[in-house]
Amino acid sequence: MLTADPVASFSPVQHYESSRPRLTSLDAIRGIAALAVVIGHAIDEAIRLIPASSLHDILQSLAVDYVSLGRVGVVAFFCVSGYVIPFSFAHRHPVPSFLIARFFRLYPAYWVSIAGALAVALLVGDVFPPPAQILANITMVQLVLGQPDLIGVYWTLFYELVFYGLCLGAFIIGRMQSPAYLLAMIGGLSALGLVAAVLRHSGMATGVPIGLFMFLAIMHLGTLARVSDRDATPLARRYFAIGLAVVILTTGPIASIGFIQKASNQRIIADVTSLYVGLALFFALRRRDDLATVPLLFLGKISYSLYLMHPLCLVGLVAVGHMLAQPAASLFVLISVPIASILLAVITQRLVEEPSNRFGRQVRRLLPGG
Repeated sequence: MLTADPVASFSPVQHYESSRPRLTSLDAIRGIAALAVVIGHAIDEAIRLIPASSLHDILQSLAVDYVSLGRVGVVAFFCVSGYVIPFSFAHRHPVPSFLIARFFRLYPAYWVSIAGALAVALLVGDVFPPPAQILANITMVQLVLGQPDLIGVYWTLFYELVFYGLCLGAFIIGRMQSPAYLLAMIGGLSALGLVAAVLRHSGMATGVPIGLFMFLAIMHLGTLARVSDRDATPLARRYFAIGLAVVILTTGPIASIGFIQKASNQRIIADVTSLYVGLALFFALRRRDDLATVPLLFLGKISYSLYLMHPLCLVGLVAVGHMLAQPAASLFVLISVPIASILLAVITQRLVEEPSNRFGRQVRRLLPGG
């Protein structure tokens, strides 16, 4: 979830500038987003441990019904992907290099999280998933294969893969960094999201992927922001302003029309507000390298492992929390889940992510001109 400055029209095999300094602000945003997801999920589970009461209802309203930290983090992650991924084609053979880099970046740690999820299911006595579900999840495209996610956060990874495919297609036809093309994609995806939301709300097509359309539009907005920031031309800025307006005007209606299941479902408020908070977080901080403090850069470094591994800690520690009395149970979950998740993420990042990324770079060097 996780360059060069090509001109508006370029060859698919054109080299990209790779000496550009790393955008540390994006690492900081990754850190903030990852921590928001972990804390948001810990808060949700801590509140669920509280017996039905007025206190439960108050905390539910304050911390869950009106904003979702997890959704805020996810939106910020998608914006970062849009800002970064389309500028990753820095190799003499960019397409195979891109595919190799993305594979070794995503899959090894993902597979470790699957193994962890199966181990936790055995430890806490959950229903063990059937082989078909496990095999489908190994591919990361289980949605296409009609199988549910082993871990709830996996849905975002499929969306990332779809975005990678769109990036490859746009790169091959030479339009990946065209402001006009990006704006057209934002408009088209947003329109599809609105149509899909209406179809779902009306009951005509309950399985349409409204979230996929909406979040792909957000990712393309991240790309258009990068083009605007880099080129700093009036035309690029104008296209970005239009794209931003389209996303702002459509994401709320898409979420409120498509995600709501009951008229009294307060969580729809959290779905909508969290989308806008996540967008504001990214666009306000995307160029603020002065905010890239050591703790946030550290969290950004382990953000992918933190995102994948924290559900394992959540399930295990919530099971322990059920053995405790209140308020110790909720406090235990709130404190232990972030700490344990960060520790497990550090281990995974060092033992799995770093070696797999290093091996991926070695494989890329084997390509002609590597």
